[in-house]
Amino acid sequence: MTTETSPRATPPIDAIDELQRLLDRARAEGDPEHRRVLFAEVRIQARRCGERLSEIAMNLDELERELDGAGVIG
Repeated sequence: MTTETSPRATPPIDAIDELQRLLDRARAEGDPEHRRVLFAEVRIQARRCGERLSEIAMNLDELERELDGAGVIG
């Protein structure tokens, strides 16, 4: 059995790219206070993304067990 993937199955590249751009801006920023603010924003958003990805991974594991139990995958 082959598993098909859809374009929707790819990670949220736009969000990841935006975090990278924000991190790059923080690194390049000359004003220490603005740099600190940008750093804090990147950290907050990265943690949120990580939490969401963890939830998705747990849900994916649960679905995999259900599908495996139903004989859909194996």
